[in-house]
Amino acid sequence: MPKQVAKGIILSALQGDPDFSRIGTLSNLNDGESRTLLAWLDRSGLALSFLRQVQTHEATRSLSSDFRDALELRLDKNRLRLRDMLGEFQRINEALFSQGIRASTLKGFSLVPDFCEDPALRHQTDFDFLVAPAHVEAVAEILRTFGYSTAHLSKSEESCFLTPLLHIPTQRDDIYAIQQQRQLDLHTCIVENSPWLAFEVPIIVWPTQNR
Repeated sequence: MPKQVAKGIILSALQGDPDFSRIGTLSNLNDGESRTLLAWLDRSGLALSFLRQVQTHEATRSLSSDFRDALELRLDKNRLRLRDMLGEFQRINEALFSQGIRASTLKGFSLVPDFCEDPALRHQTDFDFLVAPAHVEAVAEILRTFGYSTAHLSKSEESCFLTPLLHIPTQRDDIYAIQQQRQLDLHTCIVENSPWLAFEVPIIVWPTQNR
């Protein structure tokens, strides 16, 4: 089956008014075609949403058992990954709160349920926190105690914190596995300008005291 045809079947099933009329033909994919389609679903971020869609509309029987099992295994692994990340997320939040630091979560978990109905269906790679510029250094110190470091700490731009890299990433890595390296991006503005794109955003007035 041509790759574009298989992708079209997937996208048709993901529409607001889903079309499952051709989904049964995916069971005719050979092993190589199935691996190629699964790899595309992983890269596009659609694998878990597609599985939920066919489950919701009771169309899983139209898929081959191998293809369905591969999708379900991805969801099981991503649930464990999510649980691990939520634990780290809570640990950092509690540390910030204990020091009287206000922080807002951007992207990721904060998109549920508006952007994504279930956090387990979203592949998240990092955390994003918004803090007042005056708290950047204090947050950086807290993150250092948790094993994070940054090569560039800024009070006006994004600061990227990473834990030590103990594994050289390859294309064969399982993106749904528990993280071997964590990343946290620290922001002091909702939007940071870039050399090629500028945004006009309201000025945030941070409170001088935490209550």
